[in-house]
Amino acid sequence: MDIDTASSNHSLEELDNVLGNLSNLNDNSLNQTYLTATSLLCEENLLFQKKAYKTLNKFFSNQNSKAFLLQNLDDLQKKLSQAAIVTVSAAKKDRLITLINVTKHLPSSDLHIIPDILSEAILSTKEVNAKARQLAYELLIVMGNKMKDGGIVIMNKISGADQDSSNVNASIDEFVFRMVVAGLAATTPHMISATITSLSRLIFEFKDHLDTTLTHQLLDTMDRFVRHRDREVVKSALGFVKVVVISLNVEMVSAHLSQIIPGILMWSREHKSHFKAKVKHIFERLLRRFGYEVIEQHTPEPDRKLLVYIRKQKALTKRKKKNNMQNKKNLVKDKFDSDSLSRSLRNSILKNAYADNDSLFESESESESSDDGDEVAGKKSNKKNEKKLWIKEDDEIPEPIDLIAKRNAKINSNLKRKHKEKMVTVGKEYKAKNAEGDVKRKGKPEPYAYVPLTKMYRKSGQKGPKISLTSKGKVQKRRN
Repeated sequence: MDIDTASSNHSLEELDNVLGNLSNLNDNSLNQTYLTATSLLCEENLLFQKKAYKTLNKFFSNQNSKAFLLQNLDDLQKKLSQAAIVTVSAAKKDRLITLINVTKHLPSSDLHIIPDILSEAILSTKEVNAKARQLAYELLIVMGNKMKDGGIVIMNKISGADQDSSNVNASIDEFVFRMVVAGLAATTPHMISATITSLSRLIFEFKDHLDTTLTHQLLDTMDRFVRHRDREVVKSALGFVKVVVISLNVEMVSAHLSQIIPGILMWSREHKSHFKAKVKHIFERLLRRFGYEVIEQHTPEPDRKLLVYIRKQKALTKRKKKNNMQNKKNLVKDKFDSDSLSRSLRNSILKNAYADNDSLFESESESESSDDGDEVAGKKSNKKNEKKLWIKEDDEIPEPIDLIAKRNAKINSNLKRKHKEKMVTVGKEYKAKNAEGDVKRKGKPEPYAYVPLTKMYRKSGQKGPKISLTSKGKVQKRRN
């Protein structure tokens, strides 16, 4: 281990010790902690970078340390700008949180860090980590709100800027149409795509505060990126068009339908293109906002079959939905038809309950003669399943619920008897007849001294009769 690594590890230990006690630290201790954290920002080790950014974020969550940090905000901005080059992708999430906290507390008299870190915020919208992308969009919104509130951007403080540059008044139009739009002139498709995505989010957020003329110019510029040859750029451009169609007012979008519709339709003609679904979804939104006739006027003749297809699909979906609703209504109506339900249920229950009887109703004379015959004979029938139910004319017909209860009781008794027959009791020959406990039998082992293993031990999942070690029918769980 070299000296630098040892000192860095020692710095980590110091930060861990003081983070939980920030509110009780004096200015000297806070200054030492701040210097330790900022010294780790430019370390190449991921662990050191994450710990440094988390420490700075912890400073903003405490009033005592927050006041100290605001006094050294200029120094912190410089060190954050210097650390942008060496920041590891895995530490980007914590760095973005720090940048959000710094931007929120910027004084309106000096907003130079916003254009300084703007390119980093735009590129962070393409990060692999979903939380990092979300924080990048949040940082853009925080920047936009800060610029919308007004202030001064000192241009000569920006890294790489000309020292003779004049200051710029902060505004939301300056931020969106001057600073962010400048990314469209980038040389790489990745940066262009990230810029278009950032513009989509900013237009959706600040659509009511943007200049109308500049917005029209941006929509005209975006048409060339919809027709771009790079698919990454086209994907972002189609997303921008979707946001514009959904969020901007109808009058503003109507002026650009002649550009938007032919531009997006060129990506619906390729059979292997994965933009077909996006184009179809945009057209569905356009039809919903402007109507079929308006969109048809701006659609070329060869591409109108897409409108016909969308119209048919919409009608089919509406028809299916209507049929499903009608079927549900009919089902509910049949279910709650009390007369037909009670009559059919009663007939089915009575039919099942008296299926084994010779007749359901007998006359009084036949009933009385049958009773007399039974008394003379004085014998009980030996047939197991022979059961007769007599319902006299004066008696009421039994309720179906009573018949169900009797039938269930019969089923339960049969199941219990079948369960008892399948049970094998081990050691029942030792059971005492006239007393509790076990007795010794002549010529046999003592009770419970011997149990046949073949009956007790079975393979897992093997079927067979249940085993009981007592004569009371308590079933023992088989061992696997």
